[in-house]
Amino acid sequence: MIALFFRELAGCICVLCIGLIEKCPASVSVFFLQGLLPMYMLIRWSHIQTVRTRILVSPFSGQISIWSYYHRRLSMLIQMIKAHRQKGTSFASRIQGEKYFREAIHSQKPVLLCGLHMGLFELLHRVPFEAGKGIFKDFTLITAPAFSKIVTAYMIKGRLAKGKSVVFNSDLSRAVKKTIRQKGVLAVMLDQYPSPTHKHFYLWGQLRMRYNPKLLDLFEKAGGHIIPVSTWITHSGESVVNYHPALNRKGGDWGAAIRQFIERQVQKAPAQWNWSYPALKIMPEE
Repeated sequence: MIALFFRELAGCICVLCIGLIEKCPASVSVFFLQGLLPMYMLIRWSHIQTVRTRILVSPFSGQISIWSYYHRRLSMLIQMIKAHRQKGTSFASRIQGEKYFREAIHSQKPVLLCGLHMGLFELLHRVPFEAGKGIFKDFTLITAPAFSKIVTAYMIKGRLAKGKSVVFNSDLSRAVKKTIRQKGVLAVMLDQYPSPTHKHFYLWGQLRMRYNPKLLDLFEKAGGHIIPVSTWITHSGESVVNYHPALNRKGGDWGAAIRQFIERQVQKAPAQWNWSYPALKIMPEE
């Protein structure tokens, strides 16, 4: 009970701070919060070292310093906070490959949108809905709850839109059945495996990542479309959202297809991917 109380208290403080960030210019927020980065990195020293090791075993070890990585993440977090309550896609500079998603939803088949925690990934919770507005019957976003109820409520509120629902990954099975039955859209993150699984692949032959092949199998069996979508920030500051051609098995293996997609996207902007995600495990491929 005591731990729960302090967790919710921390959540309240977090939401209050977020409210201040929403009202302040992004440059001002970055200026003040970057002063707290050394303290954060000291408190999370063990985790920071894990992230550093993950980067070091990747092909991008010479391109990303741990300080620049967290400074970049702070800047992107502030941008996403300021965009969180905005409705629509006005803060997306450029959308590419939208035809792939439009063709999928016009086919009147279930659609599985597969995103990635990279760049301003909060864009992925909005753009797909608008692209298919009025065409499909159901849009469900799979997400994980935050560390406190009040923070979870804040996150969900910014992602909801007319005809759209948010479901926790613990209830994935029901959401999948509903989406396939109603020929709707289900949105998941490829680097946030939505259920326990023993299936895995290796990024760059060094980082083991788990994935859920049953989810992909169900949509394939239903004749659905599996559309990858990514986002990143260009050198000029543009926020790009990119839909890709439908994901296909590579030699009958979904893992190979997902690995190839993630590696290609991360290569575009390595410092913008979430290297701190706990689904990664440093374990060289045998």
